[in-house]
Amino acid sequence: MNTLTIIAMILAVVGEIGYLKFTGFHPRNQILLISLLLLLMAILSYFYPLIGLIGVFLVIVYYLVTYFLGQSKVKENPEDWMLYSDFETRYQDDPKEECGCYVMTVFNGPVTNQNFQNYERAYVGGSQTLHKEIHKVLNHQRLSRAYRDIQEGKQIYIRIIPTSPTEINATQQKLIEKYHALPYLLSFQEVREKEKVPVK
Repeated sequence: MNTLTIIAMILAVVGEIGYLKFTGFHPRNQILLISLLLLLMAILSYFYPLIGLIGVFLVIVYYLVTYFLGQSKVKENPEDWMLYSDFETRYQDDPKEECGCYVMTVFNGPVTNQNFQNYERAYVGGSQTLHKEIHKVLNHQRLSRAYRDIQEGKQIYIRIIPTSPTEINATQQKLIEKYHALPYLLSFQEVREKEKVPVK
């Protein structure tokens, strides 16, 4: 077997494992696509060693560049956060819409010294009608964890990340990874317990 072919196959395997291990959460279809692309490039390298090796290298570089560009979008500044009540006031005064993702972080009390890192939990979502979605999450009395947090006296801070419609899913996945986010909806069991309905 040609030396370049062996290098291409090793690069394909190491590149995929490294990418998936060190860049966090990825949907199954993306993992399958990366695997298929690298496999095809490795096979191509058997017949055209130099072309195959270059192809494997370019696939890895493309995904790494895409990942790091996406990470830059989710970097935060303290000025990005607003208290949930301020958001609600703004929403009532000016309910204009934008497309993107949101992060809600839950604290025991008001944040001091712009320390937004010590939150209890976080919720992440995305929508093409983002402000309406956030308003719904904050006010869904039956199913929303965020609503329950507010009723228990917690402070919720919100961060909005504008994106294009095609970037919502990828950005949301990166935010879930970054903030270790939970679903904002209560489970059926939690709803039953909340309403004190005995489980049969």
